[in-house]
Amino acid sequence: MRSIIDGFTTVYCFGRWNEDPEFTFLGIGKVISFQDNFTDVYDKDGTQTFCLEFELSCADDVQNPAFLSNFDRSYEEETSSTVEGQAKYVRHKTRERDDAIVRDKKRDFVKKNGRLFCEACGFDFKNVYGSRGAGFIECHHNVPLHEDEGERITRLEDLTLLCSNCH
Repeated sequence: MRSIIDGFTTVYCFGRWNEDPEFTFLGIGKVISFQDNFTDVYDKDGTQTFCLEFELSCADDVQNPAFLSNFDRSYEEETSSTVEGQAKYVRHKTRERDDAIVRDKKRDFVKKNGRLFCEACGFDFKNVYGSRGAGFIECHHNVPLHEDEGERITRLEDLTLLCSNCH
């Protein structure tokens, strides 16, 4: 059930509105709400039972169901209280990165390979997530910027496109 809620399981929706046995494909269903312990359900023998109730939408603009609510909340221990908000001073150095080289790397990769995919494992966000995954991939410096003391020239071959897991 969690896989359906999180959008990892594809739900193909079909419907019909008369006695004709032909069904109409409505699209890929995405969970827009769900209710745990839904009790208006009865077994064949008439005894009341419970289940998960899903409301699905086949529209492309549906928000990722993982953001609807925390499905695990009912299975996790609650934290009663904690202290937060203490002031903390942090000093750190950051390296400037140029987004243009990332765009160029993606453009060059698509030109050579026809699509974006992880260079380590082959994962393709567009194939898995449809239009929402189009153009998404992380760009990794083969030699991290922090390993050099100063500025350096970054070339396309110095970068690798990786999915979130491989990155």
